[in-house]
Amino acid sequence: MTAGGPFTKILDVPYSPSSNTTEYTASVTITAPDAQATTYYFIMDAIDTSGNRSAESDPPLSTTIDAQSPNTPTLLKIVIISAEGSK
Repeated sequence: MTAGGPFTKILDVPYSPSSNTTEYTASVTITAPDAQATTYYFIMDAIDTSGNRSAESDPPLSTTIDAQSPNTPTLLKIVIISAEGSK
């Protein structure tokens, strides 16, 4: 997938005329392929209560998902502290 599409619809955010706001928050989980850094592109549009659709957002929003595991920890130091009176 590139910034030019094709795009797949993943979420509808319903309009609430009683909210008196132009800000909406929604979330969806996207699973990235194993062990691949993947860039996802997102576009948005709006549909009013009469079914009129706006133009798509431009430019597309993007995010890169890092699916790589971190390196194995090294140089660890363990300190054992005993409480007074413990055996």
